[in-house]
Amino acid sequence: MKLTIKFNSLWDQVRRLTDAVDNFDLHSYIKEIDPIDLQLGEGLEVALDDLGDVGGLFEYKGRQVLLYIPDHGRSVENVLSGNHEGKKFHLCDCRTLNDMRSQGRFNRYFATTDLSGMFTITGDSYDRTRQVEGKSSLYVCMNCLKKLNYREAAISGKLREVRKTFNIQDFFETYSSCFPHLPKQKISPTDKSAYVKDWPEISAKKRASVNYVCEECRVDLSNNKKLLHVHHVDGQKGNNTDTNLRALCADCHRKQPMHSSMFVTHQDMMTITKLRGKQSIINSGWSDALKYVDPALKGALSILKNKGWPAPEIGYEILDEQGVIISELEAAWETQRKGIYIRDVDENILPSWNLYSLAEIIKNQ
Repeated sequence: MKLTIKFNSLWDQVRRLTDAVDNFDLHSYIKEIDPIDLQLGEGLEVALDDLGDVGGLFEYKGRQVLLYIPDHGRSVENVLSGNHEGKKFHLCDCRTLNDMRSQGRFNRYFATTDLSGMFTITGDSYDRTRQVEGKSSLYVCMNCLKKLNYREAAISGKLREVRKTFNIQDFFETYSSCFPHLPKQKISPTDKSAYVKDWPEISAKKRASVNYVCEECRVDLSNNKKLLHVHHVDGQKGNNTDTNLRALCADCHRKQPMHSSMFVTHQDMMTITKLRGKQSIINSGWSDALKYVDPALKGALSILKNKGWPAPEIGYEILDEQGVIISELEAAWETQRKGIYIRDVDENILPSWNLYSLAEIIKNQ
C-alpha cells in the first residue's frame, strides 16, 4: 500500500520559528553501494596496467586506491605477530615499482579503499604444512611519500617521522578533491559518538547565529550554507554546549584534530577557495598560499616554493570576453603565464599559458 503524507503544515510552523532551513532530499541519502566499492573495500586483485593516474596517485574506476601484496610467504606469521614489518603498501607509481618492473619481478597486487589501516595478508606457515591468513597493519612505502612530498616528507628531512605517523584516512582526505568517487565508510549503528536527535536544529541555530561565516577563516557562506559545518571542539558529538560548538567551512572543519575521513569534493573546495579570494581572505605570499590551497596541492606547491618559485594566486578563474567563467585553476602565476590544475582543463583555452596537471608537477619534481 502506498502512503502519501504531506508535511506542508509542519514546514509552515518551522519557518515561523527560523529561516535557517536546508532543503532535505531523502533520496540523496539512500544510495546503493556500487559493487566495485564493496570489492575494493575487501581488496581486489588488479593489473598495474589497469590502474590510472590522477594527481600522481593510483586510480581505479574513479576511486583513489592503495596497492599492496597479500602474499607474504613464510614471513606471514611473523608479520601477523608484529615481529616483522611486512611488505610495504603503495600510494603511487614510485621508484620501487619501477625498479620491480625493470627487473621483471611481478607480484599479485591488490587495490583497496579500506581506510582501517589493516590489510588481509596470506602465506605459508613456518613448516609449510598449512596456509595462513590474517589482518595486519603494514608500513607505507617511503619512496611514495617522497614522490608525493606528502606532508613535506621529501624536503623536511622528516621522512621517517611522516612514515611512522602516516594515517590512511588522513591521506585519502587530503586528496579527496581529485576523485569523483569518495571512499565509502563503514559506520556502526552502535557508534557511541552519534549525534543527538535534535542535532539538525542545533546546527542550524549555530550557523545562523554567526551569519553563516566560518569562525576560522572568516569566509562568508551565506549563499552556500551547506558548506558551513558545526564542529565539536572536544570531538564529542553529544556535547552541544555553546562553548563546544564552532561554525566552520568544510575545509577548515576537516583540518581539525580527530576529523579524519571528512572528504571534500573538488567543486566544494573550489567554491570555498574562490569565495576566500573574492572576500580578500587570501593574502599574497607563500604563507596563505600553502594555508588555503586545496590540500591535494600542498605537497606540489611546497616543492615549487623550495625551488624558489614566487607564491601563486590561489583559485584563479579564466574568463571569456563576456566575463563568463570558462575554466578554473587551483593555482596560477599570471605574470609568468603558468598554472596548475587538479581536474582536466582544456589547455586550448589559454594557448599562451603553460598549464600543468598535479601529476606533471609531482612527476617532474
